[in-house]
Amino acid sequence: MDQEKIPGDKIIDHLIDGGGETDQLPELNRWLNQSESNASDWAKYKKIWKAVDKLSLARSFDAHQAFTQIDQNIQQKLHKKEKLIRLSIAVSSVAAVLLVVFGMKLFFMSSNESAGIISVQTAMGDRSTVILPDGTQVKLNAGSHLNYHLDAVNETRDVSFSGEAFFEVAKSKTPFIISTMSGLKVQVLGTKFNLRAYPSDADVQTTLVEGSVSLTSANSGQSLKIKPGQIASFNKSQNELSLVDGIPEHMLSWMDNKLYMDNMNLQEVCLQLERWYNVKIWIKDESLKQSVHYTGVLSEETILDVLEALCQLSPIQYKIDGKKITITKK
Repeated sequence: MDQEKIPGDKIIDHLIDGGGETDQLPELNRWLNQSESNASDWAKYKKIWKAVDKLSLARSFDAHQAFTQIDQNIQQKLHKKEKLIRLSIAVSSVAAVLLVVFGMKLFFMSSNESAGIISVQTAMGDRSTVILPDGTQVKLNAGSHLNYHLDAVNETRDVSFSGEAFFEVAKSKTPFIISTMSGLKVQVLGTKFNLRAYPSDADVQTTLVEGSVSLTSANSGQSLKIKPGQIASFNKSQNELSLVDGIPEHMLSWMDNKLYMDNMNLQEVCLQLERWYNVKIWIKDESLKQSVHYTGVLSEETILDVLEALCQLSPIQYKIDGKKITITKK
C-alpha cells in the first residue's frame, strides 16, 4: 500500500480545536491507522502542541509552517536514512524549551521570558542546523559546541562557542554576543558571518558576509570592527586582532562540502579531514607535516577519495586501520 501523505491541515485544525478524539475525521483516521509509526508521530505532535500552548508561543510560533516542515521531513524519511544529532538542554525551574527534531533540521522554541540555556553539540563527522529562540539560524560544522542564553536582566543574547559555524543573527536591539575559549568576543545586532574557533587552531577567524561585527580581545582589550567581505584573524598566542587577505567564499565552502586549499600544508589538511570524516590521522614522518603543500579544492565525498587525490598530488601514501589512518612517504 502506498504511503498516504500526512494531512497537515487536518492535524493543525484538530489541535487548535483541542486535540480530542478523531472519530469524526476520516482522513486523519486513515493516516493514523496506516502504521504504528504514524500513530507514534501523532502522539508526538500532540505532546509538542501541548507544550507550545503552555509556553504561550502563539505570537512567535507559526504552526502551519512548522507542520509543513514536519510533513516534508517525514515524507523524506520514507526514502532515505535519517541522521540525528545529540542535544542536551538545561533549563531553569520556571523556563521551558521545546525541541522538535526531524532529520538534520532542528527547531528551538522558547518564550521571551525564558532563562533557559540551550546546549548544542555536533560530533566529529556531523553537521547540523539549529534555530535559536530569538530566530537566529546557526549552521554548525563538525566538532562544534554552542551554549545560548537569553539574559533578560542585562538585555543580551549570550553565546559561548567553540568550533565552526555560520551565523544568521536575527535583527534585534538586544546585542548578540559570542564568547570563545580564546577570550575573543564577537558582538553583533543582526548580521551574517562565519566564525571558526576550534580550540586546537592557532587563530580564530571571522568572515563577514552581511552587516557589521565588532571583535574584542578580552585579554588585551584590542577591538576591531569589520565590514562585509573582510576576514579578521585573532592570534591566540599574541592576543592580536588583524585583517587578513583571503577569499570569503572559500571560508564558507565547508557548507558545500568543499575544502579550498591555498598553499595549505599537509598537517592543516589532515586536521580538517579528521573533523569532517571523524578519523584520526597520524603523519609518521614529521618532515611531511610542513614540507608538503596543496593549492586547489577538495570536493570528494569519502575519505578514501580524498586520500587518493592527495596521493596523486604529492609523494605520500596511506594505510587505513578502521578509523586510524597512517600517512608515510612513498
